[in-house]
Amino acid sequence: MQLTTCGRCAFDATAYTAHDLATAGRWLGAMADQAIEGVDLDLLAAEPQVGALQALHARVGGLDPEAPDADAVHDCIHLLHDLGRALHAAGAGVPSQAGTVAQLSSSGGGVPKSAVDVVDVGFDGVVGDRQANRKHHGRPFQALCLWSADVMDALRAEGHTVHPGATGENVTVAGIDWASLRPGARLLVGEVLCELSAWATPCRKIDAWFTGRSDRILHDTHPGWSRVYAWVLEPGTIRTGDEVLVEP
Repeated sequence: MQLTTCGRCAFDATAYTAHDLATAGRWLGAMADQAIEGVDLDLLAAEPQVGALQALHARVGGLDPEAPDADAVHDCIHLLHDLGRALHAAGAGVPSQAGTVAQLSSSGGGVPKSAVDVVDVGFDGVVGDRQANRKHHGRPFQALCLWSADVMDALRAEGHTVHPGATGENVTVAGIDWASLRPGARLLVGEVLCELSAWATPCRKIDAWFTGRSDRILHDTHPGWSRVYAWVLEPGTIRTGDEVLVEP
C-alpha cells in the first residue's frame, strides 16, 4: 500500500511520474467532461454545481505542462471530487442501486487476468496485481478497473468471446445498470469505497476477445459499454459475492 500524504484523497506525489504531471491538464479535463456528461445544463448553471465546475476548469486550465506542479494537481483532484459530490447532492448523480461482485481478477502482468476469490485493495489497487505496460496503466486514478458481467453477456450474444478478466478488469459486477454510471459516482465494493474516475480506453491487446476491434467498448462511440477506472478512497478487502452499492 502506498504511503499517503492526504487524509482526504490519499494523494501521494510519488505515485505520479513526471509525464503524469505534465499531462494532468488533459486527463483531469477529460474526467471533468465525463463527470458532467448528460447532466441537465440548467442544473449545471445553478449553485453550487456551477461553482464547483468553474473552480475545477480554472484550476485545470492553469496547469502548465512545461512546469509540472504536484500540489496544483492535488488541488485539482480535490476539486474533481467536489464536483462529483455537488452533482450527487443536487440529484444529478448516479441513482443508488445494488449489485454483486461476480468475479475478482488479478495477474502478475498482462491479460487475461485470472479469477481469485478474495483481494486486498490499497490506495494503489489490488495487492499483487501488476500491469505489463506501466506507461498507460497503474496510476492512482486507475487503482481499480471495473466492468459489468451483464454487458459481457450482451457482447457474447453479438458473437464476441469476452469474459471476466479478459480485458484486464479487477472487479466484474452484476446487477448494476451499467449505462447509468458516470465518473464522479462512488461505489462501496465489499469493504472498499471507491470513486469512479474515467472510462477506460480499450487497447489493441484485448482485440482478441472481439470479432472486430476492441473499439466496440470505446465510450466515445459506444457509451454505456466501457470499462471504468476508479480511485480508492477507503482500502479494504473484497470477496467474490460481496455486495456492490452505488452511492451508498
